[in-house]
Amino acid sequence: MSDWGRPPQKKQPWSDFKMIALWVFIIGAVGYLLFPNILSFLTNQNTDAATTMGDVVLPDAADADADAATVSDGLTLPSVFDALYQESEISTGYWIMYVGDGELKQLQLTASAYDFVMSVLEKDLSTQEFEGNIPLLVATNGQIKKYMVSEQIFDIIHNLTDIAGRAGSI
Repeated sequence: MSDWGRPPQKKQPWSDFKMIALWVFIIGAVGYLLFPNILSFLTNQNTDAATTMGDVVLPDAADADADAATVSDGLTLPSVFDALYQESEISTGYWIMYVGDGELKQLQLTASAYDFVMSVLEKDLSTQEFEGNIPLLVATNGQIKKYMVSEQIFDIIHNLTDIAGRAGSI
């Protein structure tokens, strides 16, 4: 028999949605049976990507508590990190950092003051009959070097810090 004279059949979108949902369920079920660990693999990859940057592995929250152990001279890693990287801009310019009066102190230097301090440091280090016992960190554009200086050099640096506190810069 022909369809001539009959009204066209109405398209029912609800039946199309049911068919799509059925196919999505079937594909999901077959995929889950073939690859049961795919969801845990994907979530592990996302969390690993969040804690790694190239070759650098960032610590987990549990590791941060373990890393807070004493580093040296009674300073803990979080307090040193806060003082060096969050409260100052040692990545550029010249800085001297040391422990004086029971706290970590920083001194920003101009280029000429840096040259003066380095010449005094080099002369002190070359003429010392004994090794200095006071640690001093010198940062030059983010490159940090540790020097063991004598008490006289430490007093000079400490006095320069006091002068910079009053005058604004050295």
